[in-house]
Amino acid sequence: MPRYYIILFVVVTTILLTSCQLFQSLSPEGVIENALSATNEPRISFSGTVQITSEGVLAGDFFEEATIKEWHDGERYRNDIIANKEALIMIVDNHDMMIYDVNENKVSFLTEDELRHNAIAMNPKEQLHELLRMLRDTHNVDVAAGETILGRSTVHLQAYVKDDTKSLFGNLDMWIDDEYWLPLKMTMMMDDVEVTLRYTDINFNDKIDDSVFEFVVPDDATVEWLDDTMVEHHIALSDIPEIFGRSVYVIAEQDGITIDEISSVMIDETTNDQMVTIEYKYERAPGFSLVIAEWTEVDEQMFDDDDFTKEFSETITVRDRDAILFDFQDLQFINWEENGLSYHIQRLNPKLDVHKLIQLINGMGEIQ
Repeated sequence: MPRYYIILFVVVTTILLTSCQLFQSLSPEGVIENALSATNEPRISFSGTVQITSEGVLAGDFFEEATIKEWHDGERYRNDIIANKEALIMIVDNHDMMIYDVNENKVSFLTEDELRHNAIAMNPKEQLHELLRMLRDTHNVDVAAGETILGRSTVHLQAYVKDDTKSLFGNLDMWIDDEYWLPLKMTMMMDDVEVTLRYTDINFNDKIDDSVFEFVVPDDATVEWLDDTMVEHHIALSDIPEIFGRSVYVIAEQDGITIDEISSVMIDETTNDQMVTIEYKYERAPGFSLVIAEWTEVDEQMFDDDDFTKEFSETITVRDRDAILFDFQDLQFINWEENGLSYHIQRLNPKLDVHKLIQLINGMGEIQ
């Protein structure tokens, strides 16, 4: 199982399985609206084991079976994840997140500032809000008869993808504990693979010892602080060609479009790979970002080998060369390569459509 899938798997299962919020109504719209407008989150503690299985032609390419052992005390959580013989330990508290890759013997830390922008570390209310917001935009949701799971009664939510709508998830069923509102079972379609997630044991209001959330870093482990790996420098437009040692192409300021900020970071000090980001404003609001990067080794697996991502991407032509357009809900970006550099433009303003982005790309000017 490639690490790209493991991280994706961690994000998805964390969002789907750590959501607890009391709702006043069991109507589909009521469930969603109450969750999105709720301001208080009950701090319950629980521990349990989740088993994840997948079925379908591509199941082996995604994962066949995985297990998550988890502990939550209302403020901190720990997930021990085993998937296709690869293992991760993830611990999150109010200040830091640690991920230990057992197979690689590598420990990664993120600090509080980085956690604010990291989907894995969202608190339960934020995770549930994000999921239900996505479902509300892309799915029709119904309430069906629940069932008893591990001796607990549940509410059964059925979510079906709306006609002519693209969604990260296909049809989805959740059996949610009707006391603590934690999904105890879930089935969903992802990339033509049916994934089933189910608690095999669950204990609420457990007293969890502090030692569960402590981790001793092995003496021989590789350690990295993810927020320290890239130091950002503010630069001028004229500095960019010198950074890459060649001419580059940028979008010039024009009617309604201005450059707000330009920054550079060192991606890899061993190879001297660098990345420049130009933030543009459109009509005085954030408009789009242009990222220019050089990579010693370009990993195109995400688009070339992954049907999961291909569902939301297509090949287009910009500047007389092939490019990848990725379009999923509010996320739109275009990638292409030119003169030995990788270019990435992402839309930030809904007033800008894809046609306008392509027009801007085709009108880029060279700076030397």
